[in-house]
Amino acid sequence: MSGPDGTFTMVVPRGPAHVLVQGPSADYLHVTTNSIDMGIGLRPSFNLYPDAHAVLDIKDDEATHPLELRLRRGVTVTGRVLAPDGKPVAVASAFGRSYTPYREHAFPLVGFNGDPARIEVKDGRFEIPGCDPDHPSTFYFIDLKDELGATVELEGKAAAAGPVTVRLERTAMARVLIKDAAGKPIANREPGDWPYDLRLVITPGPGFEEAKDNIDLTQGDFVYQVDLDPFRDRGLLSGPDGRVTMVNLIPGARYRFGGREFTPLPGQTVDLEVVVNQKPPG
Repeated sequence: MSGPDGTFTMVVPRGPAHVLVQGPSADYLHVTTNSIDMGIGLRPSFNLYPDAHAVLDIKDDEATHPLELRLRRGVTVTGRVLAPDGKPVAVASAFGRSYTPYREHAFPLVGFNGDPARIEVKDGRFEIPGCDPDHPSTFYFIDLKDELGATVELEGKAAAAGPVTVRLERTAMARVLIKDAAGKPIANREPGDWPYDLRLVITPGPGFEEAKDNIDLTQGDFVYQVDLDPFRDRGLLSGPDGRVTMVNLIPGARYRFGGREFTPLPGQTVDLEVVVNQKPPG
């Protein structure tokens, strides 16, 4: 923890090392690094978004090593969120790549691993700190109760122009056909691992299974749909026709399921399928 004048002292081992800095609030712009660049050796490698990052190489004869890190403060975009009828939404949430505050019990601590940090939208109002004043930031809004959502590009320069308006639309659905290797639908199938294949893509890149066995790959940033709406999309069983319907896909967002990517339209039902090699229960 730095003092009032921004200085800090810490004991570090000699040799190569990395220093990550997180600002005192979510108002700062991030830099990007990953497990590979930091030499952590984790599999899979994750993207990390601290507010500052420095590479050290402490020599044997060094008693102290001066270091200066500069944080860049972003801007706060405020706005209102409206339902299709033009009325403010009562309760919703927003998330995006630029909003990655430090989370003590999350992994990675400043990044994405399936479940994003969310910004509360209450009575149709929101504030998103740490936006880049020079570049747009993609944010996703979701009203789970009323099944409404939107994907928007928030311009940092909009902060000076006053509140922005986000209008939500009907969320989409994914209808997943579960079948065995012979192509026969499997009824009453417990989810297993396949629901985690349906993910919203925050940052393109390989998935967990591809990246975990390759020390040169850093996995993309994803939000799992089962984490986005755990009350309705988690623990589902397939029906007699082998199908399961997952709800509240955000329109305009980029999704991935297996090797397929798609962007759902408002109110659309997207047909997907997964092959399960194991025998169905019973």
